[in-house]
Amino acid sequence: MVDQKIIEFISKLGIGEESAKIYLALIMKSRQTAQTLAKKTGIPKTTIYRRLEELKKFEIVEEQVDEYKKFFTAASTDLLNLLVIKKEQEVKELRAELPEITELLVGQTKNFDPGTKVLFYRGKDGIQQMNWNALKTKGELCGYTYRAWDEVVGVAFIEKFLDDYSRLTFNIKELYSDELIKSRDYHDRPNAHWPRWEGRYLSPDILDINHQMDIYNDVVAIYNWHEGDVFGVEIYNEKVAKMQRQIFDLLWQQGENLTQKERENMQGKIT
Repeated sequence: MVDQKIIEFISKLGIGEESAKIYLALIMKSRQTAQTLAKKTGIPKTTIYRRLEELKKFEIVEEQVDEYKKFFTAASTDLLNLLVIKKEQEVKELRAELPEITELLVGQTKNFDPGTKVLFYRGKDGIQQMNWNALKTKGELCGYTYRAWDEVVGVAFIEKFLDDYSRLTFNIKELYSDELIKSRDYHDRPNAHWPRWEGRYLSPDILDINHQMDIYNDVVAIYNWHEGDVFGVEIYNEKVAKMQRQIFDLLWQQGENLTQKERENMQGKIT
């Protein structure tokens, strides 16, 4: 656990996980050959040489030649502080350049975007980004909820999202079915945490909801994260969004308002 935490920290400095493992191995025992490092880390020897060259560029590993053999030693851990400072400077420069880059990108969109976009996202970070995008909703967001949200984004993210959402004014309508009710962390959503939210139960006999979908503005956002790849797709198209909203409105009329007690009873029957 301790080793993994160290490796994760070093990786965040832009060094990479394999190089971080090599550096940690050298911290634990100095003066090792590439062959020894390959045995200890399980990383192929050819890859070890490449990663050692990278570590030398970061100046946290030193090379020594002794009797025609190359030995590698970890430099002082104080150098990690310099890498952190460098990373902070890079972030500062990126923040300074962001307004200009954003303006340039908007200009590109105006010149070349035909009005329809399809954006693909992968992994937990991608799903989180799609959720943030949904906060741009004007008026109402409606959609279908598949399983408990924290399975993919985590509780800490949800708390931050709800904090930002509570400051906004758009409404949410949500249709859900058995899969959400039986998902492990499903619970009622009190208005104290979800203001302007309304949910209705939709029987699988009417529609088998097997992934998440949000419809807002001119966007249809599709999410999938259960028992398969974690990915999402955003479709920016007025006609597509309008039709999907019309379909949702028809299904909404068939939805039921269930109390927390009714959901708990149903959960016992379907799990």
